[in-house]
Amino acid sequence: MARQAWNTRRFTGIKMSFDYPIPLADSVLEKLQAAGIEKPFEIQTLAAEPVLNGEDCKILAPTGSGKTLSYLLPLITAMEKDSDKRLLVLAASPELASQIAAVYKQF
Repeated sequence: MARQAWNTRRFTGIKMSFDYPIPLADSVLEKLQAAGIEKPFEIQTLAAEPVLNGEDCKILAPTGSGKTLSYLLPLITAMEKDSDKRLLVLAASPELASQIAAVYKQF
């Protein structure tokens, strides 16, 4: 089944703009800015809606390409909309779990 092209929305904060296919909270935009992230990597843009919609996803990309935020940003967005939601991320090693937790704590 072919996916329809997403309508990319433009969100503008005080000092940055961030093109992303789903709305992000101002607090998340501020933290992205503080981390020096000015635009999403392609994998983050492609994964946003499927992850937010609860679809099963395999996110494959090279090291350093933004895979962690590709699933965390939509999940953080979902959790902000519904405070009853909880997040469980399974990782292949304690080291990877620690890296994911460190990124999550920034947001």
